[in-house]
Parts: sequence; structure tokens; C-alpha cells
Amino acid sequence: MSVKAPKKKARVFLPPSNLKEQLSRAGGKSRDEAVKAAMAGVEALREHSMDAIDTAIKAVEAVAQEGNNGKLSETNLKDVLRNADEIVELAGTFDLPNLDAAGRSLCDLVGLLLKTSPFPAEPIAVHARALRLFAPGRPSLSPIEIEMVLTELERFRAFFETKPSAAPSGESALTINPCTNDHP
Repeated sequence: MSVKAPKKKARVFLPPSNLKEQLSRAGGKSRDEAVKAAMAGVEALREHSMDAIDTAIKAVEAVAQEGNNGKLSETNLKDVLRNADEIVELAGTFDLPNLDAAGRSLCDLVGLLLKTSPFPAEPIAVHARALRLFAPGRPSLSPIEIEMVLTELERFRAFFETKPSAAPSGESALTINPCTNDHP
């Protein structure tokens, strides 16, 4: 038998880093400058984002119109949900509170509709019209008109909240949380 020589410990060489030194050194942007630069960066995306909002509203309108005999498929509703989610995200980013409220109402409504069967197109069409009313570039509505529109959207949601669920428990439609981006 052969005798094995003891193993030598491997030596590890770390390259020198000046990160600690850089962090302790003064310099860079102040907090106010960084916030101002971030706001300018977001503002630079405004035009593109307004186009994205318009595209999402058009997609919701198209789905509402393509329903067979006033009925939509689950796939249609999930498409509406994706577009409504994008509208909510962009409306919140660019301080469009009425559009945000209408988009959130649509998210809630789709979540409720996914629990019913068949899936009616009319409530989606009404929400699409509300989104169009609140879209960027449209004439502003009076506070009373805004309240009336949002109240009517709330009535749709309340109606479908009281409808019994038609989907069996455990079905994929029940696992979607409509207003938190937890959908496929």
C-alpha cells in the first residue's frame, strides 16, 4: 500500500476591491437630484404610455364587441384583465385617478365574471366606454359626471357580486386575483 501525502490547503486570492472606499467617499447625486432625475425619466415615457393606454382601451373595446350573442369566452375575459391591469398601472403612474378607478372597477368586474357562466359582454362594453371617457386627451368631465359614471360602474360590480358562482370549486377561474397582477 502506498502512503498518501497530506493535502495542502488551497490558497484563495481575492482581487482588491475599492467598493468600501467608494461608499465612504462623498459624491454622487443628492436625494433631491436623484428624485428629480427619476421624475424626468418617468415623464419622458408619458407619450409612449398614453399610446399604450389607448391601445389597451381599444383592445378592451374590441373584446366587448366580438362576443358571440353577447357572451365572451374565459380567454376573452383574461385578455380584458391583462389590458385593464396595464391601464391601472399606467394610470397610477401618471396620476390619472378617474381612469385608474375605472380600470380597477373593470379588474374587479372581470374577477367576478370569471366566477359566472356564461360570461356576458355588456358589462365589459360599459366599462370600455367609461375608460374611453376618462382616457388621456379627452375633455374633462365635471365632478358630478365623474361621480355618476363611477357609481354606475359600482352598480355593475354589485350586481355580479350577488350572483352565485357557476364554476366548480378548484377551477382555474377562481384562482385569479384580478387586481394584484396574479394572473397568467
